[in-house]
Amino acid sequence: MPGKRLTLAEREDIADLRGHRLGVRQIAARIGRDPATVSRELRRNASGSGPPRYRPYPAHIQATARARRNRPRKLIAGSPLRADGAATDPSLGRLQARPCHLRVSSRPRDRRGVGRRADGP
Repeated sequence: MPGKRLTLAEREDIADLRGHRLGVRQIAARIGRDPATVSRELRRNASGSGPPRYRPYPAHIQATARARRNRPRKLIAGSPLRADGAATDPSLGRLQARPCHLRVSSRPRDRRGVGRRADGP
């Protein structure tokens, strides 16, 4: 199974095969990708001036810029939460002092694990 994102080599193949006037499904079959992936790539990265033309190098640069970035970690090394695993600051809201597998629920549960009402069956 191919990787999640198109590589520069795959983009070069798309441009070369498109230059030979192959269709989206034929290109997809040759590079081992889904036709929707190839179609989306050609649509997103068609050149703006003149007749639409696919250029692999600018397409790769733009795709890299559009890629999701790593989000900052919520528990930074050295923070009090990271040290003991418990929330000591009340402003942190729902975090509790116990790990989730040790928490005691305030509502009884039936055999299916679904919470029951205290006044009902």
